[in-house]
Amino acid sequence: MFSYSHYLADNLKIFDVVIIGAGPAGCSAALTFKNSNYKVALIDKHSFPREKICGDGLCDRSINVLKKLSPSYFEEFLQLSPSKKINKTYIFYNSKKYNVGFDNYGYTIERKKFDDFLLSLVKRDCSNVSISENTKIINIEQKADSVLVYSANGNVFSCKILILASGQNSTLINFLNVSPDKNAKSAFTIRAYFENVESVDNDTIEIHYDKKVFPGYFWIFPVDENKVNVGFGLKYNKKRNMKSIFEDWIQQPYIKKRFKNSTQLSALKGSFIPYNTGNYNIAGDRFLIAGDSASLADPFSFAGIGNAMLSGNFAASTCLSCLELNKFDYLTTKKYEVALKSRILKEASFRLKIQRILTSNKYILDIVAFLGNANVVLNYFKRYYFKK
Repeated sequence: MFSYSHYLADNLKIFDVVIIGAGPAGCSAALTFKNSNYKVALIDKHSFPREKICGDGLCDRSINVLKKLSPSYFEEFLQLSPSKKINKTYIFYNSKKYNVGFDNYGYTIERKKFDDFLLSLVKRDCSNVSISENTKIINIEQKADSVLVYSANGNVFSCKILILASGQNSTLINFLNVSPDKNAKSAFTIRAYFENVESVDNDTIEIHYDKKVFPGYFWIFPVDENKVNVGFGLKYNKKRNMKSIFEDWIQQPYIKKRFKNSTQLSALKGSFIPYNTGNYNIAGDRFLIAGDSASLADPFSFAGIGNAMLSGNFAASTCLSCLELNKFDYLTTKKYEVALKSRILKEASFRLKIQRILTSNKYILDIVAFLGNANVVLNYFKRYYFKK
């Protein structure tokens, strides 16, 4: 039973909006409030910069949201060092390479640096946003006229409306009046950093498929001149030993020779990624859920930064409408669900369908590979896999 006895009135902090989580979703939400007169609290359990397990890729959606927040933010992002512009993708299957070109797929940058960049923008540009790092939230209480957020250090944050963006597998969602997604699914990804891997093009990401673990995939993403993010992602199955799968792949002859003079710079680390299965029950009376807390990652590629930033921006825009109307019931916050659903449902449903079909019919990969030399096949793949 949660005890309120040690929470004093002097520790009560009153805001219009509280955002829990200062990752891409939370910071995008905070930046959406920058020109408003509303008092906003942005809270995170970590101190930044902090490590985040990720493939370190930013697709066009991430960049487009950044530009929407401010065109100058994109220009500042380009000055970050290192960040790599990605112009093409190499897809490998049965040791054969297929080249998929793009006008501009996106960028790669270490997630630790990108998240810290977003938070630095909030610190610099949002005078109305109070930031509390290293602050763990342990309870949320919904009341008729407010939401109370309790931290482990004894502070209470009161707000009119809450945005929960506290990441994957957050237990804080259990405090909100929202029905759990019975169809919720997760992928599990692992990655490590290496240097001096041979035959890496700095403007190219690599995706490696193996029928034994399809539609999971391995990746090699350049993040610096001689540094790459190497990882593997797969729909979660507790019977699978992810580390063993990764190590077996590294030992395949066509890969092993590229790593013979490399140095592993970090330990192999993993993380769950809850992906979208069509559930958009992510709003209620006085709250909205964004980012990985809302299970918005792509169900095929498991990429999540773009949808996280989009959801943070949409959630904050809905909050602004709620504050202007002084209405915080579900009929009003539901506009967030509708807006997000209209933007990403079609593509997420398609990719989830593809994931399920390929999981059960792995021979399709051989057919695609056989036809892969035809530009029409690669263009079809590009159209649906790398949607903006």
